[in-house]
Amino acid sequence: MVPIISAYRESLIKKRSRRLFLVFLIVGTLLGCTAHIYTPFQPEVSTRAERQSGPPILAYEKGPVPFENSILQQDPKLAYQVRHLKITSIGENGQDGNRIEVLYYRSNTAGELPLVIVLPIWGDGFGLTYPPARITSTLRLRSHGGMHILRVLGARDMSDWEAVGEAETEEQFLSNMANIAQREAVKIVDISRLVDWAERRNEINAARTGLIGFSRSAVTAGMVTVNEPRFAAVVIVMGGAHPHSILATCDGDAGRPREKILQRFGWTAADYEQAIEPLFRHIDTANYPGRADPSRILIFDSHEDECIPRNARDDLW
Repeated sequence: MVPIISAYRESLIKKRSRRLFLVFLIVGTLLGCTAHIYTPFQPEVSTRAERQSGPPILAYEKGPVPFENSILQQDPKLAYQVRHLKITSIGENGQDGNRIEVLYYRSNTAGELPLVIVLPIWGDGFGLTYPPARITSTLRLRSHGGMHILRVLGARDMSDWEAVGEAETEEQFLSNMANIAQREAVKIVDISRLVDWAERRNEINAARTGLIGFSRSAVTAGMVTVNEPRFAAVVIVMGGAHPHSILATCDGDAGRPREKILQRFGWTAADYEQAIEPLFRHIDTANYPGRADPSRILIFDSHEDECIPRNARDDLW
């Protein structure tokens, strides 16, 4: 019986060793996935007031912001009341009725509280609503009613990519791309108008307003940051500068019409990028150095990004 028991123990040890190896392999892989490179902030002498004392790049007339307001639900457990706001956009923004639609999580806590604006990834489908919804949920849970939250909704993509891909002439193509650039500029101004709205609310401490942008909205948030000095803090997750470079590189919605245009006009990707650069120049964050205070900006970047080119990410930094 002894040899049989020894053989069984030897087999059991081998099995356990293999399992331990797999555990270490999985843990090692996970640790590799979460590795990061930290670049410390190097402060400069100039202050925030000095940096953003000039006029806005995208100017507009400030004033009261009319809005429609409906209460969706009371949320006493999370200390919030949820409201649905509808605000008329400053121009054509590609959304239904050219409106800004917002879920306002108003805290039940008394006093003036900070406000965080969470931007959407414009366009439904492919899980695009998950990041802003998850960010909003986390802020509600972690703050315990210590802040108000505006989650901007973006049911429709602001870009008419079908029209871009079907353009028969270069003039039509450039006209369609100019419309996309104009809608982006409108969107940037509309975010400033949300701050105008917040400044007139007794429950909001507008001097402590923050902004969070993820992916597409991170590109927008970068331009908002150099155009709008009133944000106390901005978080940019996987964004970049140079929208013309991004549109000439990124696949998906922007990539499919681009391939049609390259084939139809006999262009290269470099030709495409060069053609649209003047249209997006006025909303390219990298063209306005020194207008934002980096001590109030937190950037999360992807080390390997197949959508946003390296130069666009570096120049945003």
